[in-house]
Amino acid sequence: MTTQPRDRLRQISLALAILGLFVAGYLSYTHATGTEIACVEGVSNCEVVNASYYASFPPSEGGKGGIYVGYLGFAGYLTILATLILERRVPFLQRWGGLILVGMTFFGFLFSMYLTAIEAFVLYEWCQWCVVSAITMTIL
Repeated sequence: MTTQPRDRLRQISLALAILGLFVAGYLSYTHATGTEIACVEGVSNCEVVNASYYASFPPSEGGKGGIYVGYLGFAGYLTILATLILERRVPFLQRWGGLILVGMTFFGFLFSMYLTAIEAFVLYEWCQWCVVSAITMTIL
């Protein structure tokens, strides 16, 4: 009986990791190809957010000096997804997978909150994709 809620939580976590991977993958794709981001007019301004000083880590002018945060998000969600998938198959992850997942998602949550605060209090602009990613990481 106790494994059923745990399995349900794992399934939800897998779905959220896939959603996050899709969002971060889309942002990474648009950044790598120079494609305009699909954005809801009047609600968000993804281009301003993704071309800002804070679009890379460490922050740099035009987001060109560091690593694009979408790539970091993609790598983070991919690592979380891989850990969830391999958790029951790899002995190391059977023992430490839960702790690793907590650490990765907590770091991802803090980084998402930092980026959300930048959107709210510095840029005064929102990227709907970034908000979806932040909500996804928060739920994870």
